[in-house]
Formats: sequence, C-alpha cells, structure tokens
Amino acid sequence: MSFGPISRSTLPDAIIEEFRRAIASGKFQTGDRIPPERELADMFRVGRTSIREAMKALAMLGLIRRTREGTFVSDGRPMAPDRLAWEHALQKASLREVFEMRRMFESNLADLAASRAADEDIAEMRGALDEDDGTLQGFLGSDIAFHSAVAAAAQNSAIYELYTAVKDLLFRSHRVFQSAHQAGRQDQVLQLVREARVDHEALLALIEKQDRSGARRAMREHLDRLERALVELTDYGGSKEPALEEAAARE
Repeated sequence: MSFGPISRSTLPDAIIEEFRRAIASGKFQTGDRIPPERELADMFRVGRTSIREAMKALAMLGLIRRTREGTFVSDGRPMAPDRLAWEHALQKASLREVFEMRRMFESNLADLAASRAADEDIAEMRGALDEDDGTLQGFLGSDIAFHSAVAAAAQNSAIYELYTAVKDLLFRSHRVFQSAHQAGRQDQVLQLVREARVDHEALLALIEKQDRSGARRAMREHLDRLERALVELTDYGGSKEPALEEAAARE
C-alpha cells in the first residue's frame, strides 16, 4: 500500500481521509499491519507529528488499534460512550480553567522536550513554525502543530496519549481568535498572532539549547500572555467567566 504527498494545509485531516478510503475500498483489511510512522511520513511527505495526530484520531474512530507489536486495522468500533460523556463535560470549561490546565501540563512538556528532543523533533517544531504565513488560519494550524511537536519531543508515550486526548479542549480557545476576527478586530488579532509567533521562536531556541528551566518558564509566560490577550478579546469584566463555547458566541 502506498500514499502520495498531500498539502500541508490539510493536515492531519487529509491523512485520516486517505486511510478511511483505503480501508473502505478493501486495500486495508481488518488485522492488516499499518506501516510505521517513519514510512508513513515518507509516503505522505509530512512530519511524524502529523502522522501521530492522524493515528490518534483513527484509533478514536475505531479504525485502527495500536499495540506493542504495532498498529493494525481494526473493526471500526466507535468511541466508547463514557469517553463521549467525558469530552462533553470538558466543553463546559472556562477560559481560565483551560489555561490553568495548559500551564500545568505544557510547562512540564517544554521541560522534558528541552532535555529529550532529538534532531528530528527540532525539525518538526521548525516545520510547524514555517506553516505560519502571517494569516490567522496559518497561525492557528501552526500553533497546534508546534505545541503538538513539543509534546511529542517529550518522548513519553503515556503523556503524549493524554495530551492528544485533551488537545481539542486545549485549543478550543482558537474559537475566540476566529470570533474576534470576524467581529472586526482583525488588527488586534493579528498583533496577538505576531506576538505568539515570537514566543514560539523563543521557546524553540531554548529547547534547542537544552535549557530546561528556561523552556519551562518561556512556556508558562507564553500561556500567561495568551490568556490575558484572549480575556481582552472576549471583554470579560466579571468574576465569573462563561464556558469557551459561550465566549466564542459572544463575539
């Protein structure tokens, strides 16, 4: 089985769709082994982080199963109901709660990445930053790819599984960017995008230098600044913040 290159702007959804078509057409049968990440990255001509994200989504859809022996085509059983209930509950989280979680989680990931990142992890982070073309959509895709690459560089499969499981929650704040941009605050949003890109570059430099404490601090400060900016965009003035779903709807 082989795949062709795809546009970076469609990742990882295009990878998922390629696999869905291959399974639906019978090119992959239940029990067939999926090629390893490195081979898939070469086939699609993308980074391994994009492959990992696609594999996680396919596993949640029940289309593949991952074991110690490898990754195999599954029987297509859907996500368990308790997992759906858990994700529904997470949607009620406020902006403050999300950033408290991100600081706790991603500061530690940055620390580990600084001590464990391999050359290919650094290249993956750099590639993620290069996806930022100065537009809002370019930044949002780059933001997810960069933070995911930092998580992968921590070289801890258990932590990475947990990270990908809650990633949708971590980046639900992107809806605030989009709503503010649509509401006419383009200049304010794009200024925030530029500042976040500077933060990402600084964080990558610290990870490259293996500065664990510096990377931890830089991630925390980045998330602090981002939270303050998003609070301004949503015009929160009271002591009680609405859930992120409501925050986006206010704009």
